[in-house]
Amino acid sequence: LLAHGADINAIGNDGTALDIAINRNNSAAADLLRHHGGRRANELR
Repeated sequence: LLAHGADINAIGNDGTALDIAINRNNSAAADLLRHHGGRRANELR
């Protein structure tokens, strides 16, 4: 999805993809998202 231009910082009911990765203790996903510019919802509001 990232390679095809998905909005990495889209905010849903559970926050951004980075919020979800952190909340689920998925450090590999969180690192990948951060590397591609992922931010937490509270940083975007």
